[in-house]
Amino acid sequence: PGSTFNRSKVGEDIVRLNDFYKDRGHAYVNVTPLTNVDLERRIVDISFEIEQGKKVYFERINVRGNSKTRDKVIRREMKISEGELYNQTNLEISKRRITALGFFEKVDVSTKRGSSDEFVVVNIEIAERPTGSFQIGAGFSSVENFIAQAQISQNNLFGRGQTLSLQAQLSSLRQLFLLRFVEPWFLDTKWTFAFDIFNQVRAFGTFARNAVGGNLTWGYPINFETRAFLTYKLEDVGVSTGNSGFANIGAIQVPVEADSVANLFRGGITSSMRASISYDSRNNRLFPTGGWYNNAFFEVADEFTGSQNIFVRYGGFSRHYQPLFGPFILKTNAEIGITTSRDSLGVPITERYLIGGINDVRGFRPRSLGPQLRVAQPGDIAQPLSNLPLGGNMQVIWNSEI
Repeated sequence: PGSTFNRSKVGEDIVRLNDFYKDRGHAYVNVTPLTNVDLERRIVDISFEIEQGKKVYFERINVRGNSKTRDKVIRREMKISEGELYNQTNLEISKRRITALGFFEKVDVSTKRGSSDEFVVVNIEIAERPTGSFQIGAGFSSVENFIAQAQISQNNLFGRGQTLSLQAQLSSLRQLFLLRFVEPWFLDTKWTFAFDIFNQVRAFGTFARNAVGGNLTWGYPINFETRAFLTYKLEDVGVSTGNSGFANIGAIQVPVEADSVANLFRGGITSSMRASISYDSRNNRLFPTGGWYNNAFFEVADEFTGSQNIFVRYGGFSRHYQPLFGPFILKTNAEIGITTSRDSLGVPITERYLIGGINDVRGFRPRSLGPQLRVAQPGDIAQPLSNLPLGGNMQVIWNSEI
């Protein structure tokens, strides 16, 4: 009462009333607004006449168009079941979750009358898209010089919803060989199982980080959007500084005398446990155009986990996707990380944050953000001092992109 009449708001109220009753099983509810206009006083009275009808139950749920993807991959994403009371919100959530798999070009959900007025049949029509890819490429970068990469991946392995990928990258600053497998519903249970096996070398100008190892992850859903994970990582980390204190690979090298910070340049076995929780409401996991993707984690590597590298790391990230107009999407990303160590030598440089460059903050030279140490180059003492990026034990990153 007292608000200015607005036909669009009346229409929105009709939709809300429809959804209210449909979420309580009244699939055939009919809401009619009746208006009584007093022209002299400029007042309109509105009465909503509601025919709620009988309560309706889901009779059958039919899935059509999936020549490769198995029915169970689609049905396990649904929040409705055959025999349940009709619920419009859960029906819409089911469509959104099936679309979010990223396996389908389109997902159409329709309903029709069942064997009687008390039942409704749900038809889900899908059109599959290719989910496998093979990529091979080469290029030239002003930072990494020659770059070559190859990747073969399948995001819907054998139509089971599993992910399997094999990746190789080679440049003057990094080498990576990675095998990854993800099973989102292990043995048709709610548990997620995943593992990574990797061999990675990354050059940071003044040193190179060499790591060989793998991850083993288990996860369990808290609700439809939130999952908790526990990851065990085992890797053998080595630090290469060469004879003059610089990386033994890489076309861009800055030789420095690093004796003053030699305690940072140490490797060893990292054996860590990582607990994390993620919230994912993206409308498509492969090509998101809306929704949130958030993650928070806590990782510990200590003697009781069998680790030679001692540190505690925690942090997380938050990403949001917002449609603007046409094909343009605004993506924002906030990331935070803190690493500490009870080791008297401090956090090793291999676990510190070396920020700057295309992989985290564009527009800055690689590793140019964060603590720098001015050190002498080997040889003639008259040479100018060089910058040695030490990395930080804390980071805060914000990215915005269209």
